[in-house]
Amino acid sequence: MMENATNQNFTMFTPAAVKALGSIHSAYILTVLLGRYFECERAGDLEANGFFTCPRLMLESRTGLTMPTINGYIRKLAEKGAIKVFHGAPGTRRRFQINERIIKGMAGRAQDLADQLGRDGGEGPWQ
Repeated sequence: MMENATNQNFTMFTPAAVKALGSIHSAYILTVLLGRYFECERAGDLEANGFFTCPRLMLESRTGLTMPTINGYIRKLAEKGAIKVFHGAPGTRRRFQINERIIKGMAGRAQDLADQLGRDGGEGPWQ
């Protein structure tokens, strides 16, 4: 189900996802991260618990946005509980984890997703 949200040729957003995530930019960055997740999954490069890296240049080239802008939306996605971000030691790449429960919920109504994001507060869905 998660893989249907992103494709190399086009990106689809449901109105529920855009509304729940707060902006079209947040939704788009999430689909870029989903695309990277599936690339890593196919290549066998997912870390423990589904963590993966997404290099800065990849984010910039796929979104057309600057890193400060991308980082702001990544922070918002983490606050909403859609992703987890792990910052390692200085000089290492940050790692991401996609919250599958939240992503699967995007197929539902906007209010259901908004309720789930608000209820979990970015913590609950990681069990």
